[in-house]
Amino acid sequence: MKRHVCRYCRKPTQSVVSFGNIPLVNYFPGQGEAAEVKRYPLVLYYCPSCKLGQTGVTVPPEDIFPLYHYVTGSSLPLVTHLTKLAAMVEKNKYLQKNASVLDIGCNDGSLLSVFAKKGYRVLGVDPAKNIATLAKSRGIPVITDFFGENLAKKIRETHGQFQIIMITHTLANIPDLRDFLRGVVLLLTPGGTLIIEVASWEDMVDRGQIDAVYHEHYYYFSESSLVRILNQSGLVVTHMIRNPAQGGSTQVIATPGNIQKRIPLRQVSAQKLATLAKRSSAYRVKLRGLIRKYRNKTVIGFGAPAKAVTLLNWAGITAKDITFVVDSTPVKQGRVLPGVNIPIYPEEYVKGKHIDAVVLLAWNYRDEILKKIFKLIGRSTSVITPFPRLKVVEL
Repeated sequence: MKRHVCRYCRKPTQSVVSFGNIPLVNYFPGQGEAAEVKRYPLVLYYCPSCKLGQTGVTVPPEDIFPLYHYVTGSSLPLVTHLTKLAAMVEKNKYLQKNASVLDIGCNDGSLLSVFAKKGYRVLGVDPAKNIATLAKSRGIPVITDFFGENLAKKIRETHGQFQIIMITHTLANIPDLRDFLRGVVLLLTPGGTLIIEVASWEDMVDRGQIDAVYHEHYYYFSESSLVRILNQSGLVVTHMIRNPAQGGSTQVIATPGNIQKRIPLRQVSAQKLATLAKRSSAYRVKLRGLIRKYRNKTVIGFGAPAKAVTLLNWAGITAKDITFVVDSTPVKQGRVLPGVNIPIYPEEYVKGKHIDAVVLLAWNYRDEILKKIFKLIGRSTSVITPFPRLKVVEL
């Protein structure tokens, strides 16, 4: 069998967890398309040389983003997080008057709209044309293309350089990191600020949050790998901030330069990494058994995030186990969760219905959703929370 090598350093990797064949997580098919959903092998690997987690199969970005169903603005907690991020940028004086901001992977423009309202010059880049249309409708200029060095050269010719470049939960979606970061360096002004936020590899491995693994995330950045990769691209990490966004995130602030700053970095223990497959397998059995205790009752899912697609397909949870899912994202409503064919409805669909149990699929927004469940259902019900610890609470 051919050995998997690291996409970044080309050294041999080690297999960590195999999930079987899983569909793409951000394309939600209509009822008539459900049987035609493609599945791809999903294996999580780890590179001991550069400390990078990564998926094995490289699904071309062109197959993932043409029709995309992830919308940032559908999550109030995420919008609040991005608004606070913009406020931090201003508070720390990373922006001068009339400064320019570039957001790579801008989605519906939720972050850039905060800067635009304050009078800064903004530009977004995103390859998902259907989602970029939402940003444009808010008056945000967006280039609908895949970012890399060639596109950066064109942007520099037409828009100049940028004092701030934001990359929030996008870097993992880039198969060629070197080309991407060459483009970033080309567009960042001397003394400019790069802000990157990625899912935390340390949190994912420590807590066993394997629903964060899916094909469009080619990489899973440890803190040490992120610092090293940016250093090799001519960027100095000046600050590292850990926050609970998206179930656990690492945020770094970097600037062009060669003098490296010493920053304390977390490390994943070898024991935690070595036991992830075994811990995940035991978790899957427990999750499946817990949900199927309610099999002759009405069980629904709350939220239809990408992570739910990995989790339910991997665990073998289907429409026989979960009757339907509700989600606040209009583009997902009336469709089904890929691979498991569970229908998705607006949140208001649960009103007046007898619900015995709710699986909190968007568990990283637990507090907000628990308030919604209480208001919408209007009676006591069991709530199953998959992560960060599998448990059932009576609401």
